[in-house]
Amino acid sequence: FWVDGRSGFVDLEGRFIVNPYLADARSFREDVARVKTTSWRWGLMDRMGEIVVEPEWGSLQDFSDGRARFEDDDAYGYIDATGTEIIPSVYDDARSFSGDRAAVRQGQRWFYIDANDSRVMCSTTFISAGDFGDGLAPVRTENLWEYIDESGARKIAPQFEEARTFVDGRAAVRIEGGWTFINRDGAQITSNTYDEVADFDGGLAAVVVDEKLGYIDRDGKEVWIPRD
Repeated sequence: FWVDGRSGFVDLEGRFIVNPYLADARSFREDVARVKTTSWRWGLMDRMGEIVVEPEWGSLQDFSDGRARFEDDDAYGYIDATGTEIIPSVYDDARSFSGDRAAVRQGQRWFYIDANDSRVMCSTTFISAGDFGDGLAPVRTENLWEYIDESGARKIAPQFEEARTFVDGRAAVRIEGGWTFINRDGAQITSNTYDEVADFDGGLAAVVVDEKLGYIDRDGKEVWIPRD
């Protein structure tokens, strides 16, 4: 919560856990929260409100699979919950870990590493690469996006103008200018008629048509028809 431009934490009953003295704070992930103190750099706080890792990073992502991406002088690496640098900042860009894999970039090409900073999928590189979800990840080797599995094998052929991570067995993709969702076999569950979509959450996904908001279920059925 925020009070007079400062952030703090309350419990589910609204009781103060951390008074609002923080310059910024984000939700807890894996029992720690990213926080900025007066230094305007990111550190880590535990659920008792104690700073467990002093603010050190200008950019720090939420934890995923026990690791958080940090940025240092335009280079990216990963820390653990103690603030220990477990993967050095040697990458030009990087994404969060998902399924014990993370997409990283050196130069103009993306590839995947594992939790030990070992390169996986041998020498395979990509123009763009996304996060793994449900065992698949969106990647781009030429103009269109496709999906690969954790071994690097192609599972859904290149055909998408944009492609997002699988969530709850569904992935949002854009085809011929319109958004839809596919299942893990690559089959569309709706026609590509949406101007924008959000990922599934709790079995439903928000969809937008002509600036009107609606919701669909995992079968593509509109449970709330888009309306003003």
